Amino acid sequence: LRARLDTAQDPDAVRRTLGIWLAHRAERVKATDDAAALAALEEAIALRKALVARNPEDAEAREEYVRALNAFGAFHSEKDRDDKAVARYAEAAEAAAGLPEGGGRMRLIALGNQAHVLGRLDRIAESRAVAEQAWILGQRLADGTKADPKAAEDAARAGLRYARVLRAPPKPQKDQARTVVQQARDRLAGLKGSRAQEIGKALAELSEELGR
Repeated sequence: LRARLDTAQDPDAVRRTLGIWLAHRAERVKATDDAAALAALEEAIALRKALVARNPEDAEAREEYVRALNAFGAFHSEKDRDDKAVARYAEAAEAAAGLPEGGGRMRLIALGNQAHVLGRLDRIAESRAVAEQAWILGQRLADGTKADPKAAEDAARAGLRYARVLRAPPKPQKDQARTVVQQARDRLAGLKGSRAQEIGKALAELSEELGR
């Protein structure tokens, strides 16, 4: 594939295919060869970033780039390289903002991942700020697609994450956390799926904890 880049009639199509192959290679070898997986992911990111730079209005290319950045963030997180994971998730959220509807669910996922890892690093103020962005975006997306239970679940999950980091020390903000928990629970009203029940249970447990 690399050899075809200079002669292909559609080199961008070759770059897309090569990016997919590299991502699959990284997934195959990441458990046994960290360096090879890292190199494959870095090359895949570079290819997809170049595609977006050449075609900034190409939503498919941008979505592939965001997915690759999220995957790279997850790879670093699995290897306990949390600072690098945060950086990749932040890049994913920024890149997703160029998609329709402000990035939609793809940006919501990236923001949620970023907030989670920031919390794990005890960077609480930063985690709260990012989690709040995710909560606001999740609510807006749910309001725009009221017939979609997944959007309501996504919003409730974002609320759960935000409330958890609000109650975290130092300077826990329990009153605000209680408000967010109730708003998130309201999002799940009438939903019966297993994911909604799982999120609802976690919200109920957090509500009980905050009530103490």
